[in-house]
Amino acid sequence: MLSGPMPRLDVKQIPSVYKRARRLHSAGRTDAAEALYRQILAIRPQTTEAHYQLARLYGRNGRHAKALRSFEKAIAQKPGEAAIWASLTETLLEWRDSSQVVGISDRLVQAGHARAVLALLTKLADRFLKQGAAGLARPVIERALKIAPGRPDLLTMLGDALSFLQAPDAALSSYDKAIAAAPGADFPKIQKAVLLQTLGRFDDAELLLREALEHAPNNGRLFRLLTSGGKMTAGDPLIARMQETFAKPDLRPADRIPLGFALAKALEDIGAFDRVFPVLNVANGLVRKTFPYDIRTRTD
Repeated sequence: MLSGPMPRLDVKQIPSVYKRARRLHSAGRTDAAEALYRQILAIRPQTTEAHYQLARLYGRNGRHAKALRSFEKAIAQKPGEAAIWASLTETLLEWRDSSQVVGISDRLVQAGHARAVLALLTKLADRFLKQGAAGLARPVIERALKIAPGRPDLLTMLGDALSFLQAPDAALSSYDKAIAAAPGADFPKIQKAVLLQTLGRFDDAELLLREALEHAPNNGRLFRLLTSGGKMTAGDPLIARMQETFAKPDLRPADRIPLGFALAKALEDIGAFDRVFPVLNVANGLVRKTFPYDIRTRTD
């Protein structure tokens, strides 16, 4: 820690003092770095970089209120600086506190940054959902919907969160709103169909999936979901369609992989066992190529 009173800086000294503060910060001497950042701001409050670094420092040290104030000051001075928004996103993800997210979002919206806040909230909600933290995602999505009511991707995400939280009726309602807002989009229909299958409503799910397939004829996940709803029968036109689609040379690996597993399952259902493994070999080969695995990378 720096000892004794600090001499007042001259404006011309700010660049060199900032570099020193960054070196101290990187070395883990956060008290000394904080003192220098604050010294810079005492003579030049509009130094965005100092506010930004203080925000990062406070965030890591658990001083949440100070971190948020510093982020807000940095954004006020450079609202288009992507690094500040990215750091705020990562900081809020680390804290895992949706009330903090909603609080700073409200203040930043009032300050005129609604568009950037919407992007922030969408990214946070997506990350929380991918982490399985639906309870954190839900209030974040609901706040985003106040900025952009009726946006189909947000309504779909809300449906996902509610489904995870075992509120199926509310989830289905949210999916329905997303489908109404974007009738040609396949993702809300897919997510609703997945929930319907979970609820045992396979016929309703199949109708949605087949409808989505008309808009996204190469979507391998749709074929996978359609074949998972029950046993396929010989003569089902879906099998011929899968074979035709699987043979397309320009089909993306991301679609060919699930389609391959769906087709193999369908062929097994109808007893065409000699045709199962050639299809599985292609799909498994793409999995290995797309997601290479080396046992040497494993750690105990």
